[in-house]
Amino acid sequence: MMQKYVAAVVALTTVLSLPALAKTPELPAAVITTEGGCVAAWPTQADSNAAGSVHLALLVKEDGRASDVKVLESSKSRELDKAAMYAVAKCRYVPDTFNGAPRMHWFQLKFDWVPGQAATAHD
Repeated sequence: MMQKYVAAVVALTTVLSLPALAKTPELPAAVITTEGGCVAAWPTQADSNAAGSVHLALLVKEDGRASDVKVLESSKSRELDKAAMYAVAKCRYVPDTFNGAPRMHWFQLKFDWVPGQAATAHD
């Protein structure tokens, strides 16, 4: 009797998990909302001649907030990288959806720094 029960549970679990085997569509780019303002202010501690680009990866949660931010490519200025990470953490994004429900996903952004100026995120 127990073997039939286990076999039925295994069969049911296999059938229920088949949709999960379907290919997941490619994730769309997160949309940066203007009200969150994804602009990084020039950090006062930065060298006045510092410049460059910082490339970040962030995990966008279901509520549109960034939960994890990583530097993929540094600007070679610690202060500029930190300012970009701070701005990304304050931004709000439109989360990806699956079957109509929001879901977490990874997204990448880049900030291009010009000495003494704020930098705006772009993908």
